[in-house]
Amino acid sequence: MTNYIIPIETNTLQVGLHNKLCGIYLIKNRLTNQLYIGQSRDILRRWYEHCKDSRSSFRIDRAIKKYTPDNFKLYILKVLPENKLILNEYEQYFIKIFKTFDKNDFHYNMTPGGEGLGYKEDHPNYKGKIIDDAGGIDYLKKSKASGKSLEDMLNEFKISDKAFYNYLKDQGYTGWHELTGKRESSTGVNHYNYKQQLIKDAGGLNFIKSCKIKGLSKQEVSDNLGVSIFVLDNYLKQNKVNWESLTGKRESSSGKNHTDCKWQIIDDAGGMEYIIKSEASNNTLENLLEEFNIGHKSFYRYLKEHGYSGWYDLGRKRKFKIIDDAGGISYLKQSKKSSKTMKSILNELNISERLLNNYLKAHNYKNWSKL
Repeated sequence: MTNYIIPIETNTLQVGLHNKLCGIYLIKNRLTNQLYIGQSRDILRRWYEHCKDSRSSFRIDRAIKKYTPDNFKLYILKVLPENKLILNEYEQYFIKIFKTFDKNDFHYNMTPGGEGLGYKEDHPNYKGKIIDDAGGIDYLKKSKASGKSLEDMLNEFKISDKAFYNYLKDQGYTGWHELTGKRESSTGVNHYNYKQQLIKDAGGLNFIKSCKIKGLSKQEVSDNLGVSIFVLDNYLKQNKVNWESLTGKRESSSGKNHTDCKWQIIDDAGGMEYIIKSEASNNTLENLLEEFNIGHKSFYRYLKEHGYSGWYDLGRKRKFKIIDDAGGISYLKQSKKSSKTMKSILNELNISERLLNNYLKAHNYKNWSKL
């Protein structure tokens, strides 16, 4: 089985039996950066079908029709044997890695892959049916009564807060807080503490952070919670933060907190191990930046966080390891004592003179003659 993870220029594809590849593929909208992951026994023919089927109800097919095929790029992620179980397993794996079936409904996948959830992608109430199958409003009320937060429910159903609130509105509820009725003070009047409790019930500070990471405005978060901006600001103040300071810090693969959420995309793809393998397989920096949808600055900050000064440093350290594996400085000294020339060492290790000199300088030797 072969890992490709390489782009194919879709406008040059020629469909035919000699091009037949079975496995997992990814389609990227060059204009919007939206993704779709699928499986096929003949990937290139499947791409042709995506472009040809203009009457399809699949989101990816409608998008290709809208933006035209030239604005999409096809990637072959993995070539696999023609086995449905294996194809299902890897399709689910890559959908999870690239997060193309997400709560924000940004990407084109409408199921978590494999055989999905048994619903067609064009189901008119796909997200609502997930909640209905779990028990609908009665299940939501019981969940809230048992102490589950709004964030818990969004994670359980794997849907966005927008889709969840649309479902509640369809059932005659304006928000999560209405499922158990409004709380009153001992005087029988709604008060400020009740509004604060609404925020806590939704998931508190973690829920607000996650909303901001998703791009929601303060007003949208307030509306979703059923409170005023004034109440929201006071809640943040009680927790010694404000809206502007909510960075939604995440853990990188190194275990260090950072504020750049783009790094999480790299971590999910495999972190430094994935980057190093990509560089070793002659993948370019530009391809990786496009794959992760991040800028040079964020990428280089990620490399520095993991001990690399830049893209070139990846190859340099990888090639330094060739010398280290051969015995390092001790090996070079012994080789020189045995009358081996620098050229013979370069040929033996298959490295360049520049790399060898850089290695020597890194070990406080000016050049080969000073060894």
